[in-house]
Amino acid sequence: MNIGSDRAGYIKALEAHIAMGYHAENAQKVLDRIKSLTEEERLPEGLPAHIGRRLNQLEEMRTSSPPLDANCLANIDAIIHAYKTGTLSVEDGKVSYWFNGKQKTGLIDPVGFNLVEHILKWRDEEGGIGRVWEESPEQYKQKASRAIFLPSDIHQHHEFWLSVRKIGGHRIDLWALDNTGSSFLELFQGDDLPSLDIDQTYNFWGPTTCLTTANGIVLRYMLLVEINLMDNQGNLMSDWKSIWATVTPGFSFGNHRCSGMYVRQTFYTGTAPDGQGILYVAVKRAGVCSHMPAL
Repeated sequence: MNIGSDRAGYIKALEAHIAMGYHAENAQKVLDRIKSLTEEERLPEGLPAHIGRRLNQLEEMRTSSPPLDANCLANIDAIIHAYKTGTLSVEDGKVSYWFNGKQKTGLIDPVGFNLVEHILKWRDEEGGIGRVWEESPEQYKQKASRAIFLPSDIHQHHEFWLSVRKIGGHRIDLWALDNTGSSFLELFQGDDLPSLDIDQTYNFWGPTTCLTTANGIVLRYMLLVEINLMDNQGNLMSDWKSIWATVTPGFSFGNHRCSGMYVRQTFYTGTAPDGQGILYVAVKRAGVCSHMPAL
């Protein structure tokens, strides 16, 4: 358990609640727990609130069930230490990369950063031991040509085929829901990973991440894969692109697969208020505009 950096103020507020009889029993339990924290368990005084919240998340990850593997824990422990000692900070839009419990970059913009190339380099540096971690305090949501995608149901939702492959592997084609509220492509542990020939020896496993879902916050493992969009004729629409995907326990059968933001970050897309519910997708803007009805 950690609390915000204003420990003294938090204790004072709890004591006031107890004195006034507001939820006194629960407040007393929290107060006793706070006072019992060792120096090592406490957050340093004056630590910014957003870093305190991130430390709480990381501490919860350490004790999650099922437990994280040693490679993830090594990174988490190093990041917690860096936040507490002030050697790691937070900037909007910036991330840092860690491998085998060691910081490999400062705060950088991940756009344009060749992560695959660097993972191979870091793995060589660490003798093949460890796992990459992209540290960002942000909490994520998971809810060539041109192509026209018709609605997949009466509610005008869209689904399309995505071609996915592990780094350096064979491709498989997956049916995905065009979910603009999801941050990552969703892969299922039971059938997608075996089909991609991905197991624990895969070089491009990443960190765990917190996802905000309709059922609350969940922890998911992440890994790097390559992805491409298929048009209505089964043709690939662009060059392959490396993205983060999350791993969901269970099987894909009977479940909608979240597409993540790959399509929106790679192509021009558009719809028209004509009642048809058609999704237009193209590599260039003209490919969308030339097919979209003028109303």
